[in-house]
Amino acid sequence: MSDDWRLEKIELEFISYGEDKGKYTGKIRFQNGAYESFSFRIRPEMAGPYVDLIAKDVVKGADNLARRLCESLGIADQLQTEPVKFKDEQPAPVEVAVQAEPEPAPKSTGWSLFKKDK
Repeated sequence: MSDDWRLEKIELEFISYGEDKGKYTGKIRFQNGAYESFSFRIRPEMAGPYVDLIAKDVVKGADNLARRLCESLGIADQLQTEPVKFKDEQPAPVEVAVQAEPEPAPKSTGWSLFKKDK
């Protein structure tokens, strides 16, 4: 028996009928190098953390897909919304161009343009 177990598949689905109607359920399957496998059911009370984990990426992916579709159809200028942002996201850092201050002029150069000839 091989000990290198890896996640092969994870499925989550929204149930629209039966005992778990209105809830998410799913399955997780692991397989090793010898093609042995085991799986278990994700009960509705276990599904919440998985959904929470991927929710933002699903929303961003859908938003990105919609924008790309509008661009490919030539109607990107008709988009009326900004890209999706979440409250807990940190805004992207704004790069500020730092200009070096000029060096101050020397107080005295020892030269005078108005020296009197002797």
